[in-house]
Amino acid sequence: FFVGLEGVAESFTIDIANIGAGDLNLNSLDLTGADAGELEKSGDDCAATPLATGDTCSIIITWIPAGLGDIDAAFEITSNDIDDPFISFPILGDRQSGITVVTAAFFDLTTGENPLAFLLTKGTPEFGQIFVVNRGGIDVNVTTISITGPDASNFSIDDTCNTPLLVDDGLNSECVISIIINALSIGSFDATLNIASDSDLRPLISIPLTAIVAAETVFNGGDLNADNERDDTQPGEVELMLNSQGIFVSLALPDERDPDVRLENARFISNPSPTDMPEGFNFNQGFIAFDVKGIELGGEILITYITPVSQDVDTYFKYGPTPDDPTDHWYEFTFDGTTGVEIFKGVFLTDNDGNAIGIDNPPIFDDPDRVNLVVLHLVDGLRGDSDLTVNGVIADPGAPATIADGGSSGCSINPQASPRLPIEWLVLVAVAGIRQIRHQPRPSHRARAA
Repeated sequence: FFVGLEGVAESFTIDIANIGAGDLNLNSLDLTGADAGELEKSGDDCAATPLATGDTCSIIITWIPAGLGDIDAAFEITSNDIDDPFISFPILGDRQSGITVVTAAFFDLTTGENPLAFLLTKGTPEFGQIFVVNRGGIDVNVTTISITGPDASNFSIDDTCNTPLLVDDGLNSECVISIIINALSIGSFDATLNIASDSDLRPLISIPLTAIVAAETVFNGGDLNADNERDDTQPGEVELMLNSQGIFVSLALPDERDPDVRLENARFISNPSPTDMPEGFNFNQGFIAFDVKGIELGGEILITYITPVSQDVDTYFKYGPTPDDPTDHWYEFTFDGTTGVEIFKGVFLTDNDGNAIGIDNPPIFDDPDRVNLVVLHLVDGLRGDSDLTVNGVIADPGAPATIADGGSSGCSINPQASPRLPIEWLVLVAVAGIRQIRHQPRPSHRARAA
C-alpha cells in the first residue's frame, strides 16, 4: 500500500522468478484498471526470452498521482504456467494533495473538514492561526483566501500567503493565515474559511469556523488551571462551553509532561448509547470525547476535568470495550490503583504562593474560589483507553455523572477534609502511584500538529 503525494513519484519493483522445472514464457505484463495511466513500467524486458529454472527478472513500476483518493490499478501477468497462467496483483494506494493545513494548537485540520472553534467573551476579540503547508512535489500558489457564510462579517483574516509555497524549502513551503473574531455581540456565529490554490488535486480547501461569544466572564480569564495562559491557546488545555448560559468546563494535561503529549479533538458529543444508560444516575453535563496523542507506548497520563462547584460530579462513566468485555458498553470508571478517576469536590484554587484565585464578576459560580476536580488516570492500551491498543494514543469517550437521589459514589474527597489545594498540584501531579513519563525529543511544529 502506497501514499502518493501530488507531483511526487513513487517507484517499486516486482521480481518474477521461475521456481518450476521447465522454462517459463511470460506472454504479457500489463498495467490495467481505471488509473493505469498514472503508472509507468520499466526495467527488464521479461517477455523477450523464456525464464529458465531459477532465473529472475525485475519490473519497475513508477507512480505519479493524478487524482485524489484510492487508486484503481493492477499488474497482470500471463504465462505458460499450467497451474496459474494468469496472475493479477492489485496496486493499492491513497492519492493525496501536496497542499494541506494544520494549526499551531491541538486542532488537526489535515482533512480540511474539522471545524475550527473559538470561545470568547463579548468585547474581547480573539484570533487563531493556521499554517498552509506544501508537502508535495510541485510548487503551489495560494490564489485567494476568503470567508463566506451567514456570519462572515464577524470574522476577518490576515495572511502571509502572497508568495509561492516552494517544494521542500522549510519556511518557504508554508504560509500563515490569522483569523480574527470581533466578538461585538453575544451568540454563536458560523462561517467558512476558503483557501483556493493552483493545486491540481486540491484547488479548494474549506474549513468551517464557529465562534461562541458569551456575556459572562470566563473563569479566571479563561485560565482555569492558573498557569498564566488561556487554556484555549495551549495544546494541553481546552475549555468547553457547557451550555448557552456561558458555563465553562476545562480539560487539562499536566504541564510536567513530555512536550510531544497533546490533547486533541476535545468536544461534547451526543449520547453514544442512549438505550442502555446506567440506571440511577444523571448525566447533566453531557458526554465528552477527546484524544491524547504522543504519549510513550503503554505510558500513562492524567487528565484533569475542572468544573464550577455548581456542576456537581459524583462519579465518571466510560463507554467502550474493556479487557474483560470487548464489546462497547457503559462502565463506571472507578479508580483501581492504575486507571480510573479520583474526584475532589469544592477545592480552593490558589496559586503556588498560596494566594486565592477568584474572579470579580462570577454570576455562574456558587463560590468563585472553589472548583470540582475530576482526575482521570489513563494508561495507553488499558481499561479506559477505548481502542485497547498500545499505540501512543488514548481515546476517551465518557461522561461525568451524579447519583439521581443526590447520594455519593465513586472516589471523592469531602472539601472539609481538604485544605486549600494549590494549583501547582495540577501541574506537578503529586498523586501517589503515578510514575514519571519519560521524555522524548521534540519534533518540528508541523510534525506535532499533523
